[in-house]
Amino acid sequence: MIRTALILALALAGGASAQTDRADQTGHAVPQVSPVPDYPFVGARYGMTAICRASHNVSADGRAVDICVTCAIGGFFEPPRSAVSRATRKFTEATEEALEQWRYGEEYWGYRGVQTQFEFALSEASLSRLPRAPVMGECPGSDGAPTGAPQE
Repeated sequence: MIRTALILALALAGGASAQTDRADQTGHAVPQVSPVPDYPFVGARYGMTAICRASHNVSADGRAVDICVTCAIGGFFEPPRSAVSRATRKFTEATEEALEQWRYGEEYWGYRGVQTQFEFALSEASLSRLPRAPVMGECPGSDGAPTGAPQE
C-alpha cells in the first residue's frame, strides 16, 4: 500500500476530524490519535480517487468500534471491472484499518454514530476527479439523527 499526504480526513456535519486532537467547535467526538488510511496499490495503479464515509462508536476505553464504511471510486482510466471491485474493497479495508487505530480521550467514551469522511487523491490535480460522496444509509447512526452524542 502507498502512504500519501493527500488523503484528506474531513469532518462531516457532527462528525470527527482526523486533523486535530481537540474537541471540535460543535462539541462532537474528536480523536487524540487518528492515523490516516494507506492508499491502496490497486487504486494508485489505475489513478483512482475515492471518497470513503465511515460511522463508528467510541468504546468504553476510547477505541473506534462498530465501524461501518462505504466508499465511492472515481477518476480512473479504464481499468478492468475486477480492478474497480477490488479497489473499492481495498479503499474500504484501508479506512477500516485506520479507524481501528483511532483513540479518543475519556470525555468521548461512549459516543455513538461518529461520522468521518476520507478523500483519497494521488495529487492535488486529481482532487477534481473525486466521485460523489456515497450514501451512508446502511450504517448504524447514519439515519440523520445527531451524531457523536454520548450513549444514554
